Amino acid sequence: MTDNIRDEYDKFYDRGDWKNTPQLIRLKLKVILKVLKVITKNNPQTILDAGCGTGLYSHLFSCLSYKVYGFDFSKTAIQQA
Repeated sequence: MTDNIRDEYDKFYDRGDWKNTPQLIRLKLKVILKVLKVITKNNPQTILDAGCGTGLYSHLFSCLSYKVYGFDFSKTAIQQA
């Protein structure tokens, strides 16, 4: 990832309000879980959140008792996580 793209990614997270979880994100989470169950043909126990940003989805999956690993290139997003 180039520094320019990484900087823009950091700016994206600097501008966001990531403390509030809107209903849309909860709906997306339900869809993601359904897709995972279809793809794996069972209930996954561990989830890799590639490009986890501030960790919102990681946190929500964790609250549902999944073991979650996340990573991101944005230092700003990781600090906010």
